[in-house]
Amino acid sequence: MEGARRKWRIVSQAETPANGDSWVLRFLSSSKLLLIVPLISFVLVVYLAFQVLNEVKQLRHTETDSVQWTLSQAEVEFLSFMTVLDRNVADATRSADQLRVAFDIFYSRVDTFENGRPFRELKQQQDFALDLSAVSDFLIRVVPIIDSSDDVLQTYLPFLQEQARLIAPEVRSMASGGMAYFNEKSDLQRQAIASTLKTLAVTAAFLMATLGLLAYYFDSLRRQSEAQRRQLIDASMRANAVISTALDAVIVSDENGQVVEFNHAAVEIFGYERSQAIGRAVDELVVPDKYRNLHARTLKRAGRNGVFNVVSQGRVRLEATRANGETFPIELALQQTSIQGQLFYVAYIRDISFRLRAEKDLIEARDQALEGEKAKSRFLAIMSHEIRTPMNGLLGNLSLLRDTPLEPDQLEFVENMETSGKLLTDHVNDVLDIARFDDGKPVIRNRPACFRQVIKTAVDSQETYAKLRGNTITTNWIGPRRNWVNTDPGRVQQILINLLSNAIKFTS
Repeated sequence: MEGARRKWRIVSQAETPANGDSWVLRFLSSSKLLLIVPLISFVLVVYLAFQVLNEVKQLRHTETDSVQWTLSQAEVEFLSFMTVLDRNVADATRSADQLRVAFDIFYSRVDTFENGRPFRELKQQQDFALDLSAVSDFLIRVVPIIDSSDDVLQTYLPFLQEQARLIAPEVRSMASGGMAYFNEKSDLQRQAIASTLKTLAVTAAFLMATLGLLAYYFDSLRRQSEAQRRQLIDASMRANAVISTALDAVIVSDENGQVVEFNHAAVEIFGYERSQAIGRAVDELVVPDKYRNLHARTLKRAGRNGVFNVVSQGRVRLEATRANGETFPIELALQQTSIQGQLFYVAYIRDISFRLRAEKDLIEARDQALEGEKAKSRFLAIMSHEIRTPMNGLLGNLSLLRDTPLEPDQLEFVENMETSGKLLTDHVNDVLDIARFDDGKPVIRNRPACFRQVIKTAVDSQETYAKLRGNTITTNWIGPRRNWVNTDPGRVQQILINLLSNAIKFTS
């Protein structure tokens, strides 16, 4: 009953019945007597049917008719005895044998009333018992007379006739009373059968009505179940269509790790035909050998406590194996579901080997581009340093050339060269700043260099500029002299030139 009610609730959510039928279905589905009432009715019908059969059988085999006939025959036989007795009284010459036979027949009938089984119930009736007792006493009293000789019997015929007439009302009362009793009993039996048949008819009608309601109810359930089945089939077809056309591999396994679904993308990715994959263990298909023991332990632990570490944790990166033995990277999203009390795992697998390869190529290209930019920055820095040093020397010599006797045209040329040199120096400084910015940090290139020459070159390039400002640059050593050192002469010169240039600029 509870199962039927749950089924009704599920079906009613899928398809609501018409308003005219809803109250009937709600009554039937909510009634706890829906199955009990027909069962009780059926048992009652069977019981009443057996009772009717038994009563009809008893009525068919009853001895009422024979008993009533026997009772009526008793009065007939007594009248026959009286008739023969009257004839013998009227004609003394008649033989007594016929009288004795008539008496014996009547006596035998009364004896049947006394000792017969069908008359035991009748003998319990007081009126019948009194009449039977009176008749029996009469028979007992006249038996010696009947059994005497013909002469003696002829002598007692008047007495016998008188006694017989006296007992005649009891014989009639006994016969009519017994027949009335059995007639009443037969009427009661027929009424009982009729009443039982009425009850049987009402019960059968109620049973048929209940069965009709049940038929209507189960037909409604069938129609709604059919509608739900069609909906489930449609939903299943849609789900199968989605799974079969999914770009990701979808592998469904039971709680023991046996594959129950293997879509087309899984076939393309792993190289197994669907018929080959269904029914096999997941670890035999996709799990690399080095992870199979771990997978078995994890599955066993999940079977004990229902916990799988990667279930509903989003996409995780793992490794898988193809049918040809190739191991490749995948992204796995694992979900857990229960269908009709059975646990299933749904794995969504994406082959990311191409993506990782593309990412690797992109990273390598980026690194190469960064290296190229760094090389360009280093090249610009080096070229800036290398150009700036001779440019400073060129400008210094132009300053010295200005101090010599020159023709006006020559002096103009020198001034033009100084202007161009200063502009070029500014451009070199700008390029050097850009190079330093792109380079991110200075790069030191150590090499043996004549430190005296490095200092002399930096001082000589700024000496003319210092004189113009009224300054004098001199050098002297403090401590032991080291002519050759391991350093970056270009950067040392650049540092010295920057320091000297700033000193000259702010010193007059």
